[in-house]
Amino acid sequence: MSLKRSIKSKSRSLNLRQRDDNSLNSTELIMNEEIFEQNENELPENIDEYESFENISDSDSENIFENSSLLNSSFDGEFGPYFSSSTSASIFAWITKHMISTNAYEDLIKILNHPNFDIKDVSTNIRNFKETSRNQLPLLTIKKHTIPISDMKTQSTSQPTREAYPVSLIDTLTKILSNPSLVSKMYNGPGIEIENKSEFWHGELWQQSPLFGEHSIIINSVEYFTGEFVHIITSNHLNCMRITSIIFHNENVKLKLQRFLRFEELPDRFKTSERASNINTRWLLEDKPIIVDPRVLVNKTSVWLRDQQKLSYYSYEVDEILYRYENTWKIRNICYRIRHPSEYCSFPQNSKLKELEKEKIINIQGEDTLVVAGLGLVTADLPQGNDLAGVMRHNAKKGCRFCMIEEHESLKSFDDLSKELHYHQLMDREFEKILSSNSLTEQKVLCSELGLKNQKPVLDDLMFNRLLQTPHDIYHAIASKILRLMDCTFNTV
Repeated sequence: MSLKRSIKSKSRSLNLRQRDDNSLNSTELIMNEEIFEQNENELPENIDEYESFENISDSDSENIFENSSLLNSSFDGEFGPYFSSSTSASIFAWITKHMISTNAYEDLIKILNHPNFDIKDVSTNIRNFKETSRNQLPLLTIKKHTIPISDMKTQSTSQPTREAYPVSLIDTLTKILSNPSLVSKMYNGPGIEIENKSEFWHGELWQQSPLFGEHSIIINSVEYFTGEFVHIITSNHLNCMRITSIIFHNENVKLKLQRFLRFEELPDRFKTSERASNINTRWLLEDKPIIVDPRVLVNKTSVWLRDQQKLSYYSYEVDEILYRYENTWKIRNICYRIRHPSEYCSFPQNSKLKELEKEKIINIQGEDTLVVAGLGLVTADLPQGNDLAGVMRHNAKKGCRFCMIEEHESLKSFDDLSKELHYHQLMDREFEKILSSNSLTEQKVLCSELGLKNQKPVLDDLMFNRLLQTPHDIYHAIASKILRLMDCTFNTV
């Protein structure tokens, strides 16, 4: 009983001290004698707990909240001494009750202080306000799909499916094209050739791809397409060229042409008797294209690039590429070339993006509009970038999405890096070889040897070069090289 009396006496003194300091308001819970009397039977049997409680002094405690403002300031009126007005009291209660964040409160203040704000426009029914606003806004329909999840390397409690909520690509495009303020700022014409490139249509992908830039031009009643081979006359010679793009240059329509060299135009060290044996052979010059006026075109011609299926009729054949590497002319096989977009823009049959690739009529602002769209460039981080390229993960022996150089040879100096790169058309053949293997063991051996996965990337059905992608950020583009440089430096020291 002596222990219980001591606790009661402490509660009384605490109660009196708090009232004298005016630190508690009328709504706070006051520890009084009746509370302890009701809980006498609930006191623990362990007397040591009370002894430790009695030994606690004020110096051992810490104030986690201290409000001394009322000692220095008070307000008169109906809401005093704590609030100056009904407005401040209401806002404080609203913030506390609904746990309003600082950013949300600042946004509210901006709305209230805006010169166009009118209290008459504020709806008193939030449900009605939300419904009306949603009906007026160009919101998109969200669909739900159930996606199966692979159970490889997952926990036994993992779910076999997940819900995905995509938004229709065509609906998104329709909404964008129906917005006059956005359409007025869009560009849908030929690629523009300027020195300081800042827009997507200044680059080669827009200029060359039939999905983005201009892909045909009519000259003297003849229609020419990008990717076709033509004749032009230069230095009194009929030269074979390829139309790579139709562009605007100095506010005029121009053509970008890629040259094919005759035997006489090759560097002397490449003029061998074997190369001179066929007068119809040409060499693809991988160099800066020339820009010409469309009127210089003479006619069309046919060229067999020997990495493609043989044509029934052709005027020239190309088996090698002439290019400059470290200020030295070199020659490589035609299979190691970057294909022109016109070569892989074949028209697929399904999916929303495929519908846009083969042209789709969409009603925009009451008018039927022919829309053509496609996938141009992918921005992906590791390891998703490798997945989209069909290359093994970055920690594999050949884990680079752009080349076939093994990890331990990444610092090695190569005579010709162009022969170490991945090429879309060569990867197609390699995938066919992997997928047609007779056994799983043979498939794994081929995947390790070629650095590719045992299935094609998910975007391969689109008109898309799987190697046209850029890293997600600068860090991931250089971090691996920096780490290797640091390792070499520290090992040397």
